Amino acid sequence: MPPLPHRLPLPARDVGRATGAVLLILTPFVLTRLAAGSGGVLAGALIIFVFVVTVKALLFARRRASQAEVRRKLHVLSEDARRGELHAVRVRVGEPVRMRYLKRGDKPGELDITQFHWLVLRDGGREIRLGGSHEEVGRAALRLGGQEGWLCWPERWKLIDEDLPAAFVADSGEVIMGLADPEEARPYLNGIARPPFSDRAVRRLPRTAKFSAPVHARILGGALLAALLTAPVLCFGPDNLPWVLDWLLCALAAASVVVFPLRGVGEATQALSDGLSWTVREEKDPSIA
Repeated sequence: MPPLPHRLPLPARDVGRATGAVLLILTPFVLTRLAAGSGGVLAGALIIFVFVVTVKALLFARRRASQAEVRRKLHVLSEDARRGELHAVRVRVGEPVRMRYLKRGDKPGELDITQFHWLVLRDGGREIRLGGSHEEVGRAALRLGGQEGWLCWPERWKLIDEDLPAAFVADSGEVIMGLADPEEARPYLNGIARPPFSDRAVRRLPRTAKFSAPVHARILGGALLAALLTAPVLCFGPDNLPWVLDWLLCALAAASVVVFPLRGVGEATQALSDGLSWTVREEKDPSIA
């Protein structure tokens, strides 16, 4: 039975997704500035308006997509591992689960659907859910399905609000980190026994890159269409084109570079890992059940 390592690798930062989000939000502002040319009072006012909207949208997107709080929790787990102070239990990897939670939407007659993904880990008859992104959960189920390993929580779990950071360390040496329900973890947190530690080398789950037409074709198509629409403005200059044509081309380019990628991202959110059998569950808010 391999011991727990002193070093737990934190999940890699998704630089590509963050860069794409920034470009997606800043594109309308850049195209507005391009369309304005030498400008004027109206063009200057429109540029300021688009700039303010862009900044607010960027801040809103950062708050919604930020993983800073999760990473701070995982950092506590990593620090406790270095000191050899983790609570842990031996578990076996089960199936991946997608849960759809339905609640009343903002508009009358509409539903708001929130999706959660987790990997089921079993300790005998008990089930423990390790939550994460659908990509991470899918990769873990494909690579680690049926394997045994350690599921661990930090010693300082009482100083962490809501979901607790947790890591599954497979006997093969691969690690997946995520969040766990405190109630499911509580039976393993009240004892003082700790597992053995060593300088064993472990690694995070390797990433996989695959082309998906519904996702990537839309993103690439939106970018190519925007490039074609702005080509006349870039070649001749905004001052050498009728202002109506100038603004129309740039507005259509901005729409294409926003709408098509967003549709591609939506497809990626709905997609599940190929070659994997997901357990799909559905729950409703008690007010609409």
